Amino acid sequence: ATAAGPEADSLAARARDWLSAAADRALSLGSPEQSLAFLEQALSITLSGEERASLLCRAGESLMRAGRLEEGVVRSEEAIAACRELGQLAPVARITARLQRPLATLGRLSESIERLEAVRAELPEGSDADLGRADVDVALAYARRDAGDEPDASLRLAEEALAIAERM
Repeated sequence: ATAAGPEADSLAARARDWLSAAADRALSLGSPEQSLAFLEQALSITLSGEERASLLCRAGESLMRAGRLEEGVVRSEEAIAACRELGQLAPVARITARLQRPLATLGRLSESIERLEAVRAELPEGSDADLGRADVDVALAYARRDAGDEPDASLRLAEEALAIAERM
């Protein structure tokens, strides 16, 4: 409970729910800027935890869909940091994988590859992070292809991602 009491906490939770739903609706209607506005309002009343990490991730996605790639990358990096604080590697992997295209578009392909390889090395085998590993493998396959690396390396990563998906 906050200093204002449990009623204020309850009101803030309801406001977050409504703002989150409004952000989803705006994005589904093709308005990432409006979605971002709702997400920013929700973030202003969400100080920590999984909900904040999720809102940061969604705000990064809305920024990127609005063509504001640099800002989207920064917001996504904040989401990654929040997930790391919570000890959640699977979302770190998924967010890092989603950054591959924007980073490549911004001319930061080698940075994208480094990030993907680093997070891939962190993920334990056969865990709840498998979906994150599959996302990272697919993104890394694309990044290595775009970088002109050996095609077999990209194919091997894509096959590993497919094997994970088949197990799920």
